[in-house]
Amino acid sequence: MKLLKIMANIGLFTLLLIVPLTAWTGFYNAVETPKMVVTIWGGSLVICTWLLGCILGKFRFWPKSSLTIVASATFLLMALSNVWHGLPLQGRELALVYATLSLTILALDSLFYSAIAPHLLPSIKAKISGNVQEKLSWRVVGWLSFAALLASLYAYLQHITPLEIKFLTIPIGDPMDWNNPHLSRGRTISTFGNPDYWGVWLACVLPLSLSWVMSRKIKTKQTLSFLAWVACAFVIIITQTRSAWLGLGLSLLTWFILSLIYLPEERKKLSIAALLAISALGLLSIPLAKLQSESQGSVHQEYSLATRLRSLKNLQDPSLQVRFFFWRSALNTSFAHPFIGAGPNGQVEFNMLDRDLEPLSTRAASRIPESVHNEFLTVLSTAGWPAFILYLTAMCFAFNSARNIKNAHLKIGLISSCLCFFTAHIFLSATVSTLILYVFFITLISGNLEDYPYEVEELDNEIFEYAPQARLFLATTLGIMLFISLGTVLSLVSLYYGGSAYSYSEKAYEAREEHPDDITECLKFYDQALQKLGVAMSLAPYWHQSNYALELAVIMGEVDRFMPKDEMRLIWQKAREYAAMSAALAPHQTRPLQIWASILANNKETLPEAIHVMNRALALDPRNPNLLLLKTRMLIDSGRFQEALAVIDRLDQIVPLNENKYNRVAVLYFLGRFQEGDLIAKELEKESPGSKEKLDKLRNKLIKLKGKAA
Repeated sequence: MKLLKIMANIGLFTLLLIVPLTAWTGFYNAVETPKMVVTIWGGSLVICTWLLGCILGKFRFWPKSSLTIVASATFLLMALSNVWHGLPLQGRELALVYATLSLTILALDSLFYSAIAPHLLPSIKAKISGNVQEKLSWRVVGWLSFAALLASLYAYLQHITPLEIKFLTIPIGDPMDWNNPHLSRGRTISTFGNPDYWGVWLACVLPLSLSWVMSRKIKTKQTLSFLAWVACAFVIIITQTRSAWLGLGLSLLTWFILSLIYLPEERKKLSIAALLAISALGLLSIPLAKLQSESQGSVHQEYSLATRLRSLKNLQDPSLQVRFFFWRSALNTSFAHPFIGAGPNGQVEFNMLDRDLEPLSTRAASRIPESVHNEFLTVLSTAGWPAFILYLTAMCFAFNSARNIKNAHLKIGLISSCLCFFTAHIFLSATVSTLILYVFFITLISGNLEDYPYEVEELDNEIFEYAPQARLFLATTLGIMLFISLGTVLSLVSLYYGGSAYSYSEKAYEAREEHPDDITECLKFYDQALQKLGVAMSLAPYWHQSNYALELAVIMGEVDRFMPKDEMRLIWQKAREYAAMSAALAPHQTRPLQIWASILANNKETLPEAIHVMNRALALDPRNPNLLLLKTRMLIDSGRFQEALAVIDRLDQIVPLNENKYNRVAVLYFLGRFQEGDLIAKELEKESPGSKEKLDKLRNKLIKLKGKAA
């Protein structure tokens, strides 16, 4: 039993504390690595503890709670949606996460309702009185609150730490390497790497955390905890995440109303706490909003607090408009695949088909619309109507079951936190961290519906005294855990080397900018980056290798320009091979195809192949301005001017760009239509004065060539 306790505690500690604090990597196109690998490891440890305990007769295998069963079935259907649709490489890890969460719900239901429960997080040494699940629930809430406080302190550290200071190659001030110091400073992103995901996670924790604060008996601890709560709540303001603001605001209002209903004797204390919280947050927010408006200027006003607040009531707000597009596309997906959904990558394909409905101004030009930005519609489009109905059923069960919890503070906190989760995720798709919160909300509600049936037991070491089949299962379980642990370590090490490689490529770029005539230092950094990437690729899971292959292609494409002619061909060929490998491993992504086409376009002999690859990318994302601009340049270089003009016309219908105007002028000059070209050139010179010299040179050059030909 001691072994079970150790395994369960390590798994719970990983899910409650390590996963929320695991940094994202920003270097990759892949999803939430290393959060995913850590989640799979921690969840697998809890699951193996549960299965081993079931074999030994210590835990129950099947839960009694309908809430647990329905929630587990929803995640299972989400995992199977990957399998039903061929389990694409980029979806394998996501399928594993969903399957892990499905079984983790069953495992936690069993653990929280067993003789081992009093010995979790950490052991309860004093004599147990009252409900064990209730005490364990407060321990879980305490750990989640502690994780929120640590992440919030890191968020404050961002604002006072120079961007160049790094920890394990990750900048403290900009952990996702957003390449946008304003954004990383203006919107706090913490270790989550995204202000929206971070804000929603924190918003979901805080209502339950507030119940924990208000249930404390010692005044000193209660005061310190309340101040910590205010510090965490203020971080939500500076994430500038409207879905988190909405979720937290509605849940706190609900929390206060329910407290007045279920805790009438504490009305005075609740009123004082609410007044203090509102006053503190207001006093902190006013100077922040003023500071932002003074420092950001007109260029970045869209990220100021005042602008974000005003956008809440504006239905024409670009980010809201793009959500409408995603939701409409998700509904189209669900009607096309009503029973089994389209899988995660299937939704991306439907977004591409519906691209003409999307307002282009709402997104970065090169970005593929991958997220539905609504968890309800994510479930619907990914796994179909059965999963969607199960998800809604679990939501209803959660609220209905939480009403029956005996402890008033816990009841109020869980209802409010669940409300925050479901409200915030109307405007945002859930990530791994918030899904783990959902798992704990479900299991805490289920665990508090039944009375604890056992006397508190001392843990024993009888595990090796059971039947041979139990010992065999133990050996198998430990073997599986060793394998998963090794895979997790290798994945994290590969991410470390990948981050180091990116750091060296940044240094190479800086060296090239500082000393354009001396490439020795630049090539040295590129060489180190390539070595690090080689190690990262050898350690990474197969489904992540597309990202490393792509980065190798990008760096080799850069190096190719500086190498002597005898070595240039070899480097170019290697870059071409890695880009092709990346495109083969991630056939639904446009960026590998774009890089591959760019590398091919560097050689006149492979220009036709480059245009063919670019057509493949445009088949995935036909309205992407970056891809259309690149194809235009390739067609011009190939002398296919009429085709280039057709692409230019198409791009003008999508979005007006100065670069596209320049391409039009160039094509008209090449076609000998100088008068038409001059008219557009005059417009372009007004908008972009720097283009005049370049256009004049091109015009004079072509006039001379035409004169010689004549």
